[in-house]
Amino acid sequence: MKIKPLFSSQFFSFLKVSFPKRKLAQQSFFPKFLLKKAQQEIVGLMVIVIILVFAVLFFLMLSSKTTELPSLKEVAEATSTLNIISKVNLCHETTLEEAVKLCSQNLNACNKNACELVKEESVKMLKLILKPKEAFTMNITKDDISILEFGNCKGDIIVTSRKIPMELSVIDLKLALCRE
Repeated sequence: MKIKPLFSSQFFSFLKVSFPKRKLAQQSFFPKFLLKKAQQEIVGLMVIVIILVFAVLFFLMLSSKTTELPSLKEVAEATSTLNIISKVNLCHETTLEEAVKLCSQNLNACNKNACELVKEESVKMLKLILKPKEAFTMNITKDDISILEFGNCKGDIIVTSRKIPMELSVIDLKLALCRE
């Protein structure tokens, strides 16, 4: 005895439903203009080019961020350098800090103009302290008015400052260190 399958073509014959055969364009997921081989390859190449453009833009965004903040060690070294040179005795009992105060008042220190003394001695000390590829700029301001500025800082800069109190004002001693 032979068993007939439950779902055979004869089984649905009573429905007399005919399914029309679809054309190739209707069966495809892609629009009609992508059915030709050459057009498909062009679209594929465009997708690859767009992906490459985005990859290059992403790489350029990441590589253009070259600005680095100075490390804590570098800032500490700059601050330490400024603190050390401001406490150095230039002559007798006159420190660089005291000479800066006298410079802001256009007075003399150590039998010289205080501003010239500050400039000369600061340059000497900083040349001894700094590494060969480092430069500096020192700026002295009193109540936001520049009193003295010297040095040739170019490149990456680390700036530190020291406030020197006076009777009715404050002197700001700034040191900028540069890596050339």
